[in-house]
Amino acid sequence: MPEPGGVHGSIHVTKPLHGLVGIVDQSRGGMHVYDWESGLYVDTLLLPAEREYDSVYGTPGEYFVGAAHEADGKVYLRWGKTLPWLFEVEGWNTANGISPLTTLPETIAIEADQIANPPELALQIRGGAGAARVARLQPLPGSGPLLDGSLVGWESCEPVQFGDKTNRVEVRCGYAQDAVFLRWQVETEAAMRVPPLPAPERIFTHDRPGTTLSFYLQGDAAATGRNEAGRPGDVRIVCGLYDDNGTIRSAAVGLYPRWDGSGEPRPFLYASPGQRTSFAHVGLLPEVELSHQFSADHKRLVLTAVIPRSVLPATVPVLTDGWRTMGNFEVTIGGSRKLWWSNADGSASRETKDEPTEARFYPAAWSQLQFQPLVAGLPIRAWLTSGPWRLEQPPEYTGTQESKQQFQQGYDAAVFPPDDPAVAIEVAAPTTRPASGQWQVRTAKPIDHCLYPDEGKPVHTAGCNLFFASVWIWAPRPTEVAIAFPQQHQNNLTVWLDEQQLAETSREQGVYHTVDSPQAVPLASGWNRLRVRGYALGYDLHFGAVLQADPATLWELRLSATPPE
Repeated sequence: MPEPGGVHGSIHVTKPLHGLVGIVDQSRGGMHVYDWESGLYVDTLLLPAEREYDSVYGTPGEYFVGAAHEADGKVYLRWGKTLPWLFEVEGWNTANGISPLTTLPETIAIEADQIANPPELALQIRGGAGAARVARLQPLPGSGPLLDGSLVGWESCEPVQFGDKTNRVEVRCGYAQDAVFLRWQVETEAAMRVPPLPAPERIFTHDRPGTTLSFYLQGDAAATGRNEAGRPGDVRIVCGLYDDNGTIRSAAVGLYPRWDGSGEPRPFLYASPGQRTSFAHVGLLPEVELSHQFSADHKRLVLTAVIPRSVLPATVPVLTDGWRTMGNFEVTIGGSRKLWWSNADGSASRETKDEPTEARFYPAAWSQLQFQPLVAGLPIRAWLTSGPWRLEQPPEYTGTQESKQQFQQGYDAAVFPPDDPAVAIEVAAPTTRPASGQWQVRTAKPIDHCLYPDEGKPVHTAGCNLFFASVWIWAPRPTEVAIAFPQQHQNNLTVWLDEQQLAETSREQGVYHTVDSPQAVPLASGWNRLRVRGYALGYDLHFGAVLQADPATLWELRLSATPPE
């Protein structure tokens, strides 16, 4: 039996059959075949679970059987769930002709934009994209996020997190058609000092005990090599604070191995005994819009940066086409402690006593940056939620048709405070547990764009919980879009756009009703409130929304997970 909170799943492995071994994956479906001697992948037989109904070769959900055996020189698969099936596998015999390829090159060079997206499930298992060394820059249409230190407008951006035992860094990343947005949050054990800035080129060096935040970007996806000082098309943008006669100000400095920007280049050489690192251009970037907020004790810094496309290398392509490249984030605390987000090959130096070493880029240590496109629509990633709300005298949940009918009737008839859209919304602080009736910002999972307000836990024993969720959509003018509502098939969802309830559709068994998906809706000029009232009958509650229109229309919209002022 699994430990409390754990799950045991079965994966069946066959014995070697004619030099091959089969693995039956009950979670995803199908049989994966590997070479017994080398362990190399050969093929996948039958269809995965998401294609269960495509043909007789589909694999059903909750599939806990499946095996293979050999008879008369042939291999057979024992398959089926409600009905047993026996398949003969053609070619799985002693004459299968399967052998390792010997004509492949010993090494290959993969450009940054040729690296495939990692499986979403693998990222989630590893703690999310940011923790798994994949930074995803989310599209932030409209006027972009707020730059006042709050999380308003940044909620949909998955945090990139790194640090050590005493210092923590979080970076949220987004982009517009003509800019990159970064929100840095740095928390340190000791108070951060803010020294003067006599020479911008040395904003990050050890002789200036300040804290700096660096963003590294590979502007040319085809760039190759391991030049630690960077390659043509690479750029490092360093943000920091300085004391201007008692006033704390912020500055951004750009380091370019090759200069293709406007204006005359300002070459600079960082030198020490035996070390040289030169750049074609190093200089202040007044075009970068910066804002910062310090805690009273100077142990917490929030710095936001709007980096216009004009300061990036000319080799950077259109940001809105799903660009994939490599990059890095780094923080130097007090001029003496350097923290890297990615150190993939171990080459990124933490040295803080030698200027040429401190100035280098170390591109071999970088990891993937992904600019998420709007081609498939604009997912609503951040919602303001209230719940769970429970019936005062809930019936016992047994999973039967009668029990589900009782819960449906109870929840459809019940009235809770959030049912009145005019009730004032009190938003709980992100670091606190919301009290009864308070609202809390929650984010949807990238894997399916769905919100899991019950944290994805089945509610069979506790009954069925109801949640409310809201998001605000701004349009510059009356605009028609379509909204799709991905959801768990046993959800009961009622949705309103402002005061207008959206069309519903009925589900099987007579106990499920939900919003019709997708459906066209008219957005009024200004802010529109999308409200969801949802509960599940068995399994877990999860739902989401994706705005669908041409990209030009979507880029004009704005989303807010908190009531706009």
